[in-house]
Amino acid sequence: MRHFFLSYSPGDDDLYVARFFLDLSEAVRRTLGEGSEREVGFLDHGNANDHWPSEIRNELSSCQTLVVLCSPKLFLDERCGRVWTVFSDRLRAYQSATGRGAPALIAVPWSTRDLPVVAEGDGIDVTVQESTEDLRVLIRLHSYRGAYQDFVTGLARRVVETTKAHRIPQALPGVDLRTASNAFEPWQRRQRGSRGPQYVHFVVAAGTRDEMRVVRQDLGFYGERQEDWAPYHPAIAQSLAARAREIAAERLFGSEVVPIGAIGDQVALAQERNEIVVVLLDSWVVGLESFRRVLATFDQVEDSAVAVLVPTSREDAETSGRRAELRVAVRDVFPHCARRRDTLFRLEIETPHRFDLDLAAALEEAQNRIFAKGRIFRRPADGPANARPILEGP
Repeated sequence: MRHFFLSYSPGDDDLYVARFFLDLSEAVRRTLGEGSEREVGFLDHGNANDHWPSEIRNELSSCQTLVVLCSPKLFLDERCGRVWTVFSDRLRAYQSATGRGAPALIAVPWSTRDLPVVAEGDGIDVTVQESTEDLRVLIRLHSYRGAYQDFVTGLARRVVETTKAHRIPQALPGVDLRTASNAFEPWQRRQRGSRGPQYVHFVVAAGTRDEMRVVRQDLGFYGERQEDWAPYHPAIAQSLAARAREIAAERLFGSEVVPIGAIGDQVALAQERNEIVVVLLDSWVVGLESFRRVLATFDQVEDSAVAVLVPTSREDAETSGRRAELRVAVRDVFPHCARRRDTLFRLEIETPHRFDLDLAAALEEAQNRIFAKGRIFRRPADGPANARPILEGP
C-alpha cells in the first residue's frame, strides 16, 4: 500500500515532476520516521499508449491519497479524468461505509494560469494544498527554494495525517481503467458548446480489421473499431486517434473523435462554431467506395480549417511497396487540395515524431485561418461576461 499516487498530464515539465515526486517521497518518509528504502509513493507517468499496465491499476486501487498536479492541460487529459474517477469511487465507498469524508484527494496548483475548471468532487472532498506561487514556479527558481521545501513538507504531513486517520478501501475487483468514466467530461462537454478555434474534431478515416480485408493483407494495424487504427505499430502500439488527442491537449485544445459517417454534419457544425476538423487518413481506404464518397466532400471546401494528415509508416512493408500507387489514389480523391498545395494537406508522414510535428503545425495553421476568416460572435452589450473559473478548495 502506497501513501500517495501522483497524477499529472505529461509534457514539457516531466523532469520537474519527477524531481517533485522524489522530494515528496523523501518528505513522507521523514515524516513517518522511516528509512530511504521504502517506496511510499507511485508516479503515473501517463505513458503514451492506450494500455493500463496492471501495476498502475493495482497502485491506484490501493493507494491512500491521490495527489493531482492541476494545470489547464490536466483537465483536457482523459486518462487523468479516469484516474480521478476511480479514486473518487473509492472515497465514496469509504464515506458510505463509515459516514465520514476523507480529504484524500489532494489538488496541487502546478500551473493555475488560465486554469479552465473549478475542482469539483461530485460529493467528494477535494483538498487544495495552497501555495504562494504555482508549484512549477517554486521548483524552478532558487529564490523560492525555502518556499518550495515548506510546501513539500506541508504536503507530506497532510498525506501522512490523512493516511493515519482514514483507511480507504481498495477498488472493487475487476476495475477497468480503460472504460472508467472521465471525471472531466462534464466540463469538457460544456466547453464544446463554447464556439472557438480551440476545439478539434478528429475524424479517423480508416477501416476496421474486417473492413480492411478487402483491400490489403497485413491487418496488424487495425482493430475492432475504426478508431483503433495504429499505423505506426509495432513501434507505437497507441492508436493514432489517442496520440492526436494527446498532441492537441499539450497545446490546450479540447478534442473528440467523431465517426466518419457523420462527418458532413460535423464539418458544417465546426465551421459554424469556428472549430477545427482533422482527418486522419489511411491511404488504403480510398480503395473502398463508401469511404471515397465521404472523403471527396472535404476537397470541396476552399481555404477551410479542415486538415488531412496521411501517415505512411516506414515499418509497414505492404504500404511502402505500394506507396506510389496509394499516393496517386489519395490525390485523385483530393484533387483541389493537391493542386493548390494546401499546407493542411500532408501526405506520407513516415514516423511518429513527424506526425507529432505535422499535427502541431496543422493545428496552428487551421487556427490562424479561423482567426483571419472565421465567423465573429459578439456578446450582447447588456450581457454579462463569462465568469473566470479558478481552482478552489473546500
